[in-house]
Amino acid sequence: MSTLRFGFFLLLGLTSTLFAPITLAQGSSTVNPKPDPSLGLDFALYPASTNDSITEPEHNETTLKDRQATGLSVWVTHWFPPPQCNNGICTITSNDDLPHIQINGEGFTIGARVFGGIYTWPANTLYWGMNFNVRQWPGYRGGSFGLQTPIIDCGPFNPAHVATSYAAAYDWTTARWSPVVWLYTGCAVL
Repeated sequence: MSTLRFGFFLLLGLTSTLFAPITLAQGSSTVNPKPDPSLGLDFALYPASTNDSITEPEHNETTLKDRQATGLSVWVTHWFPPPQCNNGICTITSNDDLPHIQINGEGFTIGARVFGGIYTWPANTLYWGMNFNVRQWPGYRGGSFGLQTPIIDCGPFNPAHVATSYAAAYDWTTARWSPVVWLYTGCAVL
């Protein structure tokens, strides 16, 4: 009976943890967190059409009218840094052939400033982030973007590993966060 009672309290404790509010950034108010406005670049890249996320429906061969019709949408794809060439001699670093995370999004305010970031979990601290301006790209809803990060996606190496971080984007104009995409980052690389 005591084992059953312990299991019930453990389940109750985990359930309350799962439904606890998540703070995505430091701020003076937990109701309206704001990311650091000083980080940034001018414009992000064209969004990638493929979606490697386990939480969002795939965008491959999904027509625009069949996608999420309202709200912010974020998904993750991979990119690989190109070789660095100087006078015909090209070099790569030891992790250039590993999948780096690209955060993609649509449904944001056209021409507005957006913050895209990767946060550690469960600490909810900013691991990497950047402000940028979004624009309207053909085939995507509203303001859309593709943001290449220097963070390596460890998920392809161990798909069963628990998430250690998540990606999210913040629309400064509407003061709204996107849904999060869970990731496994921070694995050891040579």
